[in-house]
Amino acid sequence: MPLTSWPSLAAPEAVTPRTSVPFSEKAPTPAEPAAEPDGPVRGAGAGIPLRSDKNHPYSSWSCHVRCPGSLPVRRRPGVVAGGVLVAIVLSSLVNAVIAVLAHEMGAPEDFEPLKPSSYTFLTALGVVLGALGWGIVGKVSRNPEGLVRWLAPAVVVVSSVPDFFLVDEGEVTGVVALLVMHAVVGLIAVMTYRKVLPLNSAR
Repeated sequence: MPLTSWPSLAAPEAVTPRTSVPFSEKAPTPAEPAAEPDGPVRGAGAGIPLRSDKNHPYSSWSCHVRCPGSLPVRRRPGVVAGGVLVAIVLSSLVNAVIAVLAHEMGAPEDFEPLKPSSYTFLTALGVVLGALGWGIVGKVSRNPEGLVRWLAPAVVVVSSVPDFFLVDEGEVTGVVALLVMHAVVGLIAVMTYRKVLPLNSAR
């Protein structure tokens, strides 16, 4: 058989070796993560990054103005009036009990401040004026909560000073009863104001 019929015994073609490509060139560079917000997001603005820009609507500078959590709570006038009326009635009932106990313990029967017509009128006047003052403090003060913590007790103490000049008429028992009345009315009034006239937090 002729030699040309056999398969070619020629040397195979040389294979060009491939140069290795660094891993950094083969793998695409991952996208950079989004920048973290400057501070934690709370309230209705959750999920919206906070920025330190004063003009940004959700920035930490303006959050105390725009965030719903810091907005003042408003009560309807009917709710406020009803709460003040309840405070007057409740305070007058407690004062009536105090007056009866004071007379039983030796207070003069003709002591005018312990008569229902007197302490009921003064109770209603004090509760109404207190509500007006409470509302004014909530509007004009930058820290109303801190202000009423010392202002409310101070008002009760100052309003009790004239009672000490009635010792000759009402004796010690009558004066002590008036002091207790002042404290009770102040406590009931403050508890009522906090319900119907809530204060804002510090601004």
